Amino acid sequence: MGKIFEEANKLLKGKYKFFTTPGHKQGKGYLKFKNILRYDLTEVFGLDNLHKPTECIKDSLNELSEFYGSKKSYYLLNGSTSGIQIMIFSVFNEFDEVLIERGCHVSIMNSIFLRKLKVNYINREIYNVDLLLPDEFSKIDYRDENIILNNIKDCIHKNPKIKGVILTNPNYYGFYINQKEIYEYLRKKNIFLLIDSAHGAHIKAFNKTLECPNKFCDISVMSAHKTLAAFTQGAYLHVNNEKFIDKVDEYFSIFTTTSPSYLTMISLEKSLEDCKNYFKRKDVLLKRCNNFKKHINRDAYMYAIENSHIYCKSNGNFYYDDTRICLKFKFKNLNSKDLYDYLFRKKIICEMIFFNGIVLIPTIYTKVKDLKYLESKLKKFDYNFKENYIFELVLKACEAKYEKKIEPYEVKDRKYRFIKFKESVGKISFNDIFLYPPGVPIIFRGEKILIEHIVLINEYKKLCYDVNGLFKDEYVKIVEE
Repeated sequence: MGKIFEEANKLLKGKYKFFTTPGHKQGKGYLKFKNILRYDLTEVFGLDNLHKPTECIKDSLNELSEFYGSKKSYYLLNGSTSGIQIMIFSVFNEFDEVLIERGCHVSIMNSIFLRKLKVNYINREIYNVDLLLPDEFSKIDYRDENIILNNIKDCIHKNPKIKGVILTNPNYYGFYINQKEIYEYLRKKNIFLLIDSAHGAHIKAFNKTLECPNKFCDISVMSAHKTLAAFTQGAYLHVNNEKFIDKVDEYFSIFTTTSPSYLTMISLEKSLEDCKNYFKRKDVLLKRCNNFKKHINRDAYMYAIENSHIYCKSNGNFYYDDTRICLKFKFKNLNSKDLYDYLFRKKIICEMIFFNGIVLIPTIYTKVKDLKYLESKLKKFDYNFKENYIFELVLKACEAKYEKKIEPYEVKDRKYRFIKFKESVGKISFNDIFLYPPGVPIIFRGEKILIEHIVLINEYKKLCYDVNGLFKDEYVKIVEE
């Protein structure tokens, strides 16, 4: 077999505990299926047509729509990325103005680039960073009870041509915002709300303390493979505003493969069945995660984020999805990469690291014994204090006044050249520069590169983070002026 198979097989033979996507946890959600590859079929008689469903696929999609309460829902086989492309192309025309978060996923920026949209930003990322910092470093005054809504109102007041707002809910870390008041305000303004809920497909069934992110918006997209049992690239698209259904149908056909995977569709249907079954039960996953956090939070060096803490700290501006495990350090001079590597050596694979900790993704197929094993290894972590200025650097980068010099789509027709990144201050970036995961840009294409960006990214590189958008790890593309 080939190199990819060899490496994957080596990993699986290691008997690791996976706290990553996909949510079926290396097949634990499919133990009752015998020889699942038999279901890798094509569009033969009786199996319907994803692009024009009239039989079994139509019936399955109707059940999906009924559960999530949409006007129409779709199975996506190209991941949430294709859903983001579909909803952006369906709602906006070229040169429309949109409002997005600076902490959005890179797929939103790519779709905006392809659709040739003019972009405005709200800086939700500064709140994400603040909530991930130890309390002693927190700088934001949360006395305002509608901080995100008021940010949106202020931006719309300054840019009255904004046609739509695109928000992430919940985000990679598990931070959740209440969409209802935002949606009601935007409806009065005849402005559309689109939700990237890649990490929220599970909420209606597995965390009923929060509203389903699909409830208050015009269109939403959910990655069923992240927090449910779908195969990688399996996702849902939900349309609540009937006026967009025809356009969504059109762009669904454009952005969706003509060779749909029946395996992935069956896994999407399996994920829906799990949701329907567990919706009638108590919050099993939530209870498991809360028990784990209760034990971890007795420790001296780290803290597992909980909704009660986030809600109080942010004065009700943010909630937390307690089915997500996000561990943050209590001190500034610890390196999250050290913890990630330690857990890997102990046969535990985490989803990602960030400047102050690690993110793990449990699902209903994460066993209690796996959480107990994780807890035991975390308590034995022999941490070392190091000189680490990442808290101060991240704050400076978030507080920096970004400067958009040209629209992202205008970059495409410009000439570029390579220069050393450390010499690029004041230049316009030709491409997005971001950490992956989570895929959140630090610099957007068309923006001026600031000294804060260079200092921050150099610090990330010292801590062994992967930085996308640099070439040979030291060069950057800049726009020729």
